[in-house]
Amino acid sequence: MNLRVKLFTAFVTLIIVPLCVLGVVTFMVTSHSIETKYSRQTEYSLKAISYSINSVLKQMDNVTDNGIATSVFHMALIAKDPTKQDLNDAEQLNLNNSQRNFRSLLYNHPAISYAYLYNLQGSGPSSTVSIFTKEDFNTLSFEEFKAHPLYQEVMALNGVPKWLGPHEYPEITGSDPVFTQIRLIKELSYFKNIGILVTQIKNWDIELIFRNLSLNRDMQSTDFMLVNDKGLILYDPNKVLDGQPIQSVMKRDVKFGGDFQSFKTAFNGEKSIVSIYHMKEYNWSLVSVTSWSSLSQETLVFAKWFIGITLVCLLA
Repeated sequence: MNLRVKLFTAFVTLIIVPLCVLGVVTFMVTSHSIETKYSRQTEYSLKAISYSINSVLKQMDNVTDNGIATSVFHMALIAKDPTKQDLNDAEQLNLNNSQRNFRSLLYNHPAISYAYLYNLQGSGPSSTVSIFTKEDFNTLSFEEFKAHPLYQEVMALNGVPKWLGPHEYPEITGSDPVFTQIRLIKELSYFKNIGILVTQIKNWDIELIFRNLSLNRDMQSTDFMLVNDKGLILYDPNKVLDGQPIQSVMKRDVKFGGDFQSFKTAFNGEKSIVSIYHMKEYNWSLVSVTSWSSLSQETLVFAKWFIGITLVCLLA
């Protein structure tokens, strides 16, 4: 073996190969570090979104609490003609003081889309009492609702509000993208169960939360969405995946309802980091999807420069 071959072999073995190994290890460590740091950052973002959504829903809980405390729902249920209790159609002069205050309170929340009561003591048409009208929407009859699994769940909650997301129970909430609160109404003197309140709110405030907390699209491509524990996408700000199972666009099987999790997988045909944060008071999870190519762009530029310099050294 002549000197030239020996020098070339030594150069490749002692310099080029170690450089390549070092470059690969550095790239893998850097990629893992980016993924770990981004997952921590996303966890904080999803917690902030969860807190904001919880505040919106709690605010509506307070509104209906007020209606229960002032016996507005009780009076609507025991009225001589319960079917004429619609606060939209009622004349202001014919309302009692509690009804006027409650209607003013509801009008201060324009996100309310629809509200009605099921009368636990009634039957037939009188078992449904409308509070706010909604065009092109037929409520589920009380007999059908009693046969629904949600009825037993609402009764077991004993007055604690139960929230439904869009597309979860279209037979109850309809096809509009609304969030629905269902709660048992009690008569305050004897704590007797007298009715079930169903209140729908539009997703205006929810949209505002996602819009304000979305990351800069010039920096990285990130999408947020709300998914229930069965994997159904309840809310997608981009209006693309609403009502679809998340497994139809994500290859990896995920168990919702646990602790925070973050992993790399293919989402909608693109390699992405998917982060999932479970909302503790609801059967929902917030999901963040970020394109891996947007996150690793700087690392890929470094890798290309490293490969180029190594090739130049080898040729030289």
